[in-house]
Amino acid sequence: MSDSGSSVGATSPAPAQLQQQDSAAPPPPAVEQQEDDALETSFFPSPSPYYTRYTSTNLALPPTALVQLPNGQEVSRAELEPPNIDWIVEEGNYSVFGDTWPVEEHLPSLGEMGVQELFDPTVDRSTSLLTLLRTLLLTYTQLLGSLLSPPPSLTALPPGAPEPPTDPERLVEHTRLIGVNMHHLVNELRPVQARETLKTMMRSQIDQRRAKTVAIKQKCAELQCTLAGLKADLSLAATGAGAGAGAGAGAGAGAGAVKEGRATRSEVLTGQEREKLAREKLRALVDGLQ
Repeated sequence: MSDSGSSVGATSPAPAQLQQQDSAAPPPPAVEQQEDDALETSFFPSPSPYYTRYTSTNLALPPTALVQLPNGQEVSRAELEPPNIDWIVEEGNYSVFGDTWPVEEHLPSLGEMGVQELFDPTVDRSTSLLTLLRTLLLTYTQLLGSLLSPPPSLTALPPGAPEPPTDPERLVEHTRLIGVNMHHLVNELRPVQARETLKTMMRSQIDQRRAKTVAIKQKCAELQCTLAGLKADLSLAATGAGAGAGAGAGAGAGAGAVKEGRATRSEVLTGQEREKLAREKLRALVDGLQ
């Protein structure tokens, strides 16, 4: 028992050694943090380091100075100037992401690209598209019929003769060629599509402006009617006030004169109320226009 206990005690590390080993070993990174970093790298890649050159301090340097980059590299201040657009026009092309593009775009013909043309270039493009569409439908029907027939490999061939391409292969290649021709014709009609789209947009804008003009004219007519009604109310109120003032000045001491004066004062109050109502209507109308 003593030997086994001594052997166990000799092989087991001390608590101090365990603590030292734990402190020396780096902590394992969290799995969630690693996944987040991977997602950030895949979805949001780091921006190009060129933007670090265009600081206010570097742009304030003279053209002959050298710019010190964060990685220790030195770059001439003249390289920070924007490129001259005139040079691009003179050269006739420009480079973007390693690819060279011409300034004046030119759609090459199928003959220039080494593809067989199945249409007449002098015929209208819409007519050629309809012809190619009918050819495509006919070729597809022939392809279905060819797939239902036995393959030509079952027939006897001369010894050493290469096996000819099957009819389905020829029809599939012809279908691909028809699709290339139709796609090329559609690309040639892009300017026509752009013009028609622009015409549609302009017609829509004109219709909207005409509708707004009609709505403004209707609103102006309503305002004129409202202003005419307010003017009539103000004139009626002013007439009632003048009649009340004349009747009050020539009133007698009799009962008939008192009754007439009371009636005149009621007419004056009615005229003032009408004037107040007209002003409120006018104020509400102005607020509605604002």
